[in-house]
Amino acid sequence: MSSNYLEFVDRALPAARDGDVSAQFALYQALEYCEDGYRGYFDRPGKRRLEKASAAGFPAAQSRKALDELRAAYLQSMPWPDRTALTAKEFDEQRASAGALLLKAIATGDPSATWDAADTIYYLTGSGSTAGTEQSVWMMAACIQGYDCAPGAEWVAAFCHYQTVNPCQGGEAGTEIIRQAWVQASGQSDTSDFDERARQLADRLNSRQFSDEDLSEFMGIRWTP
Repeated sequence: MSSNYLEFVDRALPAARDGDVSAQFALYQALEYCEDGYRGYFDRPGKRRLEKASAAGFPAAQSRKALDELRAAYLQSMPWPDRTALTAKEFDEQRASAGALLLKAIATGDPSATWDAADTIYYLTGSGSTAGTEQSVWMMAACIQGYDCAPGAEWVAAFCHYQTVNPCQGGEAGTEIIRQAWVQASGQSDTSDFDERARQLADRLNSRQFSDEDLSEFMGIRWTP
C-alpha cells in the first residue's frame, strides 16, 4: 500500500535488524518489487538504458557500467548448482573489457568516474586488504577533483544514517570519514602519506594521460586472478 518504497524500507529496516521476521519478509518483498520494476524499466532486450549514455562517452555511465561488468564477471566465475562458471579465459576477457572501459572513463578526469572506480578495486585485484586501503585513496582523490564530499553530501548523510559501530557526531566532512576509513583499514595513524598519495592520484587523473600502468600502480594490481 506504500506510495514510497524508499520511505517504507527506511521505516521497516530497524525492526528487521531487531529480528522482526515480518519486517524482514516485507523488506524482501519491497526490494524484490523494486528490482523487478528496475529491470522492467531499464532492460531492453538484454541491454540497459545506461548503455546509451556509456556509448555516448559519458564518463559516469562508463565507470558504472564497468563496475557492473566487473562485479558480474566475479560472480559468474564462481560455480553454482544451476550455473556453469566462466572459464579462466572468459573471465579474463570480461575483466579486460571492463577494465578498458573503466580506464577510458577515469582518464577524462571526471570525479564521478573516479568515485565509482574505488568500488572496482576488489574485482581488479582480488584482494580485500588492498581494496580496503586503496579504495579510500581513490575516494579522496575524487573529493580533490571536485566530487561532493561536504558534510551535507548525500553519501555522507547515508553513511552516517547507517553507521552504528562508530556513529557520526554530526557535521563530519566526507574527507574526514574517508580518512578515518583508511586509518582503520591500514592500521596507521599518520595520514600524511595517504593524503599525498591521493593528491598524486588526482593530479595524474587530471592530466588526462592516465594509463594502464597508472591503474596498476594506484590500485595495487599485482596479479591476475
